Amino acid sequence: MDLKHETSRMGKAMAWTQRKYPALVLLCLLAACGDRPTGGEGTDSKDAGMSTGDAGTGPGDGGNVPPGPSAMTFSPDTLAATYGSGDSISLTFAATLTTPLSDDVYLVVVDKAGVLERDIRLQATSGAPDTYSANALTSSRLPAGRHQGALEVRLCRDRDCNAQHPGSPVHLPYDLQVLPGTHLTPLTRWPFVPDWETYQGNAAHTGHVPVTLDPSRFSPRWSWKPPKSYSSLTPPVIANGLVYVANSVPWTSDVPRTLYALRESDKEIEWLFDFGNTVTANPPAVSGGKVFIATTGDENASMWSLDASTGVQLSKTPLGAQMDRYYAPTIEGGTVYSACSSSLGMCAFNHADGARNWFTQLAYYEDWTPAVDANHAYSFLGGVLSALVKSTGQVAFTIKDPKFERDGFGTHGAPVLGTNGTVIAVSGGNAFGDTRLVSFNTATRGLNWSVTGRYGGVPVLAKGVVYVTNVSAESSRPTVEARRESNGELLWSWKPPRLEEKAREGLHGSYSDLLVTDNLIFVSTSQRVYAIDLETHSPVWSYWKTGNLAMSANGVLYINSGDSLGAVNLK
Repeated sequence: MDLKHETSRMGKAMAWTQRKYPALVLLCLLAACGDRPTGGEGTDSKDAGMSTGDAGTGPGDGGNVPPGPSAMTFSPDTLAATYGSGDSISLTFAATLTTPLSDDVYLVVVDKAGVLERDIRLQATSGAPDTYSANALTSSRLPAGRHQGALEVRLCRDRDCNAQHPGSPVHLPYDLQVLPGTHLTPLTRWPFVPDWETYQGNAAHTGHVPVTLDPSRFSPRWSWKPPKSYSSLTPPVIANGLVYVANSVPWTSDVPRTLYALRESDKEIEWLFDFGNTVTANPPAVSGGKVFIATTGDENASMWSLDASTGVQLSKTPLGAQMDRYYAPTIEGGTVYSACSSSLGMCAFNHADGARNWFTQLAYYEDWTPAVDANHAYSFLGGVLSALVKSTGQVAFTIKDPKFERDGFGTHGAPVLGTNGTVIAVSGGNAFGDTRLVSFNTATRGLNWSVTGRYGGVPVLAKGVVYVTNVSAESSRPTVEARRESNGELLWSWKPPRLEEKAREGLHGSYSDLLVTDNLIFVSTSQRVYAIDLETHSPVWSYWKTGNLAMSANGVLYINSGDSLGAVNLK
């Protein structure tokens, strides 16, 4: 097959504003017919080269290439990545024209080995009119192994590439390591490590797993996607070898809201439960052999309990909610604590039979869950920390943040219980504007300390250190800060190594999910998950997906990307 017909339109003209350079057009990507690898998921290779209606018959061979220095440079100078088979990851690089060119420039990328998907994006870089940022996706059909070669970039004078500019073509090397997609090692439980039962793992929401890990032993275990499309997976919880994750699908009606129980060993579905006609299935929690999950919607707003081993329904208690969103319930001491009801407050349910023990109305905020200790259940809503008596729901005391500024109707997190009666929270509604990291003192009913920044997400806490994400207003890059729990002193900080890496964008702000062990902190940016050594403050491992983080007592890290769930062996 002639390469001329293996073309597809990839971009539009971009005018140069400072230098009087002509328009730069990313015309197409060429893939040699039959060279695309087989295996894995993806479309057939014939689909990768559909002709466009306005690109003529397709670029030619470029004619005679005039001699001269390279007309374009790339940063990085090699596209290098490691990821799992069946996945497709983003490769971002900068392309800079180094020579003034007299005519229009049409870019043609020749990908003879078929390592890229069809879509390539090109965008002018602000403040650098001769530099463009480019983004490409690797092919999900690349088989496991190492793939080395080079993309040929032609800078053409016309759409058919009958002639090229001086210094063209330019070659961009790539080095892609594709790992086997599954590595089902035997599972053994860590002694003295609890199950990951609720939001941030435990009733204190510390996000801390008390283990020391060896990054050299990490390997991808499996990846799973739910059988229904348009899925929006909730953060998972894990107990006794099963992973519980709900297909929440907010604001659509054609996909069932379903709770899945997956086997950690091989990702097979142990059981599933369909909630039927409801607006949203909120995140689940698991404890004592039962799964608790709240659904919201006018007809079916309830707190459900299911047998954790079989999925058999045990109870269903009406909530009186409409379309509110909650985080996972918090289970402690035989009681289930949750945000609930159409007027929004805190409910307590009996673990044994699912009956509601009490309801206390609080400020109207969505997207939160209580933290619970031996005596109280805590909420942080509207700049007020409320401590409720666990047995009755009566408000024992409140502590106000005097500098709180409301922004929206979601708290988007939970209070974190520290040592010596401290409670840590992000105050300010969301991370689109300035927020504050606040430490409350439940003994003195006052504040220990506070720090102003653009904090997003929920802090994690381990061994007297608070870890939190501070997001740059200018670049949206996240900075992970390690602060002393006792006084808020900044101990050290870390930023992702690549400038194009941002904080993850949610409906209510920017943030990075965190999970901490005794020697590592896992950080989820917009592009990857990193493991940062707590002593050297340097990354020692990274993973090609991003999302909510959870860790099981069997030593598996889970990364929920919204439409899929990745599992990583940690031992």
